Amino acid sequence: MDHEPRSLYLLAGEYSTPEDSPTSGAAFVRAPRRPQEEGGPEPDLGDLLYRASMRALTSVGDSGIADQVTHLLVTTMPHGEDSAFDQAVNLPNRLKRRLGLAGRCQARFEIGTSDAGAAVFASAVHLLRGLPEEATALVTAGQTMWGGRLAIQTVARVLEADERAVGMNMIAVGDLLMERFVAGWRRDGVTADGAAPTDSDAAAMLDALVRRKLELALEYPAAMRSGADALPPDAPWISRWLKREHVAPASVGACAVLLTTDEALVTRWARVHGHDRVVRVLGVGEGDADTRVSRRREPFGTARSIRQAFHSLCRVTGTNLDFLRASSFAILHDAFPSIEMAFLGALGLDPRAAVQRSMSYWPNPYGGLTAFGHALGASGLVQVAKAFHVFTGSDVHLAPDQAGGSHHPDFSRTDGATHCLTTSVGGPLTHVVATLLQAVPVQRSAFGEELDAALASPWVRLRPPRLRRRHRYDADRDAMPPVITRWACEAAEVWRQALVAAGRERLEGQPLSLGVLVSRTSLDVRGVPHPLPPEFVETWRPAILRFGNEALPMPESFLDDLRQALKPDKEGDPAGPVRRLKALVSDRAEALLSVFGDGAPTGGGARAALWASLLVPWGLRTAGRADEGAGPRRLCLLAGPCDDGDAAPLGSVLVVFERSPVGVAVAVEHAPGLAPPWVLDAAGPPVDDPPLAGEQDAVAALVDKLLNGPLHLAEVTAAQRYARRLAGPLVARPDEPPPAAARVLLQELVWTVEPDRWRLADALAELAGLSGAERAPTTRTMAYVEFDIAGAAELDHRSYVEHLDAIVDGVRKAEGWLGGARLHFERLRDGMAVTAWDPRLEDDARALWPVVVRFARDVYQACLRRGFAVRVTCCIDQGSPVDQVQAREGGAGRFQLAAYRGMQGPALRGRRRTDPPDGSRRTDGIAVVVPRVGLDDVQAATVCDAIWTEAGGERLDVVDGGAMEVSGDRFVFQVRRRATLDARTPSVPSTPTRRS
Repeated sequence: MDHEPRSLYLLAGEYSTPEDSPTSGAAFVRAPRRPQEEGGPEPDLGDLLYRASMRALTSVGDSGIADQVTHLLVTTMPHGEDSAFDQAVNLPNRLKRRLGLAGRCQARFEIGTSDAGAAVFASAVHLLRGLPEEATALVTAGQTMWGGRLAIQTVARVLEADERAVGMNMIAVGDLLMERFVAGWRRDGVTADGAAPTDSDAAAMLDALVRRKLELALEYPAAMRSGADALPPDAPWISRWLKREHVAPASVGACAVLLTTDEALVTRWARVHGHDRVVRVLGVGEGDADTRVSRRREPFGTARSIRQAFHSLCRVTGTNLDFLRASSFAILHDAFPSIEMAFLGALGLDPRAAVQRSMSYWPNPYGGLTAFGHALGASGLVQVAKAFHVFTGSDVHLAPDQAGGSHHPDFSRTDGATHCLTTSVGGPLTHVVATLLQAVPVQRSAFGEELDAALASPWVRLRPPRLRRRHRYDADRDAMPPVITRWACEAAEVWRQALVAAGRERLEGQPLSLGVLVSRTSLDVRGVPHPLPPEFVETWRPAILRFGNEALPMPESFLDDLRQALKPDKEGDPAGPVRRLKALVSDRAEALLSVFGDGAPTGGGARAALWASLLVPWGLRTAGRADEGAGPRRLCLLAGPCDDGDAAPLGSVLVVFERSPVGVAVAVEHAPGLAPPWVLDAAGPPVDDPPLAGEQDAVAALVDKLLNGPLHLAEVTAAQRYARRLAGPLVARPDEPPPAAARVLLQELVWTVEPDRWRLADALAELAGLSGAERAPTTRTMAYVEFDIAGAAELDHRSYVEHLDAIVDGVRKAEGWLGGARLHFERLRDGMAVTAWDPRLEDDARALWPVVVRFARDVYQACLRRGFAVRVTCCIDQGSPVDQVQAREGGAGRFQLAAYRGMQGPALRGRRRTDPPDGSRRTDGIAVVVPRVGLDDVQAATVCDAIWTEAGGERLDVVDGGAMEVSGDRFVFQVRRRATLDARTPSVPSTPTRRS
């Protein structure tokens, strides 16, 4: 019989914390380094799962809960010795009886990788929603594994055997993703002195990201690592972009959550615990990609599986990417920093914006897996449990004195529904699970307590989520992500075929092939198959000796000895080079590292640092041999200048030997016309001979549609048809770099989840030889933020509307800071006005200040990244809600006048379009305008500084401040701005603070 899908609720999320430390100890323990015969006993998987499951059942506070569990779902990931699998064969039934679950409870077992916990959670969601009767499921996941090199081997097993055979592992995959991300980050930024960022700047940025995670974890006692001292400055590099401490530590532990569709059970749970919120599962989305990295059709780094999972989640929940970005927080898989960046990119954030967001709590409050520990089979379920803790303000798992912590989400100040996005990854982005959770205020009954207890019906009544119009699923708009991803795969194949055809002509009669370098990494020399090919040994020159962030030239004498050690044995012993290399490193490490002075490491530290300097460079390149059976990509060693990011940037055409088991790049040809434009910088020459000159009328009609209305799927597919035709003309001129317009068009259609219609229109118009087209401009406590374009009077019509479009885009991407507050924004004069309000703020008007300032700062930074400055003013005061057209609500009151007056000071110089041009004075900045209600002079003088301190994030310079009068009431104001107009310089994060 047909029935409506049931609502699912989370009632518990617990870890296998040791019995003797229920609240203050790390939930997981670091994986032991030695097998059982060399060290202590192996942790028992059954004990870990039992401990976590029993904690979950006990935490509900219902003595009869064990009898109500109808389903038990268990998962793990077998480790390298396969003993975990042996333990797990009959584990579900043993665990069921040990927990005392009812005989009718159905037990099932799944195995997986680091997505196992999330995948079994998704199975439970689908199972319970499909049942006609009420049901309750206990979902538990655990992991036992050995640490050290055995952990690396265990994790590497998620890759296919043929890729493991050439030395690939998950560290290399994370590094390949980071190479693409760093390339975009460097391209879009400058340092404080105006220079282009270097590799050292990128390394410092990655250190800052990881250090921030460890600082935020100070407030989460279950985390294994926390505090800045957990990332030593001399941590050794284990790949091109990863240090050892950048990677989430391999761990042993288990997690359990309790899911139910029984609203009566939810009612009893809420009564027992007195929680103000219940946590509901809105939906689960999944995506996948080819298990072999080297065989994926899409351009590497597009994260097809992530895009697919987000689209699936939006379709299931009836939402869109705006709704996901508007989450109060997100808990993202971050075993490597690059995976978190891939998720932020799939949400529509560019590399610079992703770094800024990652420096806040939003992607991973209280730190992520990097701080918590990575028990692979349990990690996906850990993210769900952690979201449950944050939503419910668990006094067991969160530091008790941080209930109102300013650097973490706080839901005590809003009675609106809030939501959270969680994500988990299996393998090399092979399988992705995305979950949307919602915390809804409990609807208390109007009856008395005695009558409530006598009623059979539950008093927790939850309605489906009410979505704002811009958050609702739209079939046309939300069909774009899968269409863009599918087209990127097809376009990549077109470019590969064109490259192979060009390669046949250039290399006819030679045992060589061409390949475009699309990403690069490096591997521990001990993990690369030996002996290394002779071409590589003779050409490779690891000329840099690295220790921490310092780098020095490597002595020639050591390089000569290194090459001799790596030469293959005449007897063919594959282990011979490794033994000689280890002996050479042990003998010379301390002497070589002594050049770093008094802080130089000794003993094992010196050997580790030297190993890190001997990383073997690898590359992922498009195309293969010139014959059709080679496949789309190959993994290859990079020798000579190919290891140099400046000498061989992404997009370089490699000439590759094919005689060895793995391709060895022995030369670099600068033939950028053969490279797909999406791997190159967007800069380039203007269009000389327009390749679309014969389609001017049709392109002009498409450009008009792009300029005069929102982007629709029809316009995207039309732009794709024109872009696909560029392969032939560009590859036909291999010695000429592609024009900037072609690069912009291809990058928007390949890398961007939501293409920018302005950039598409400009690129298409230039490629068709069209002139530039004219763009048509398209009494509560309330927070009011106004964004005004600085120097709007000097802009032409096109630029003016483009700036407005950028402000709207920034507001949409930053609105998640405002959490459960009701939000309305609209066009106002030369910018946008945003109004937010929440009934829970009536008692404390300043409670919303930290998130309002963070929201304003994000939009301010986004506009600077787009190349123009804005004046921003924020005020929180009493106002009246106003009903507007189309059932929208706005607000009006004194706070708008106060914000207007705050923009009239000399630092911001008003918000009029008639502002006189003055290039010598800056008019950008953020003003906060605070009413002096109940404040004396001393408090009024310091309140603005306190707001900025509590808000955290980047420290902006104070440029103006004082007092003013609005409608007879006194206000104080303060204006801050960046030291430089360029928002792309590295920011300095604040240190988490405790609110008194």
